[in-house]
Amino acid sequence: NMILYGAGEPIPALEKLGPRVHSIHCKDAKWSDRPGETWGAEVALGDGDVNMETFIKTLKKIGYDGPLTIEREIPQDPERQKVEIGRAIDLLERLRQQIL
Repeated sequence: NMILYGAGEPIPALEKLGPRVHSIHCKDAKWSDRPGETWGAEVALGDGDVNMETFIKTLKKIGYDGPLTIEREIPQDPERQKVEIGRAIDLLERLRQQIL
């Protein structure tokens, strides 16, 4: 959401909030060309500007061991939503095996 709203960098924010993090919603986005003025674009997990490998490494660094909830809503295209959620599961499982 920080990228979507142009509100700041998610990885440094995660490091700063570390001990207070009790739940994670995994989603990805592209920065707006005018951050803070217009919203960015939500995209499939792994296709945006979050850098999921660094994100998972940061979760390990802060000691987070809770669930990773995938957040992807495409009400106008439920089949695409299912495909992208499946890809997100594969990505997170691969990164968890590599990093955690």
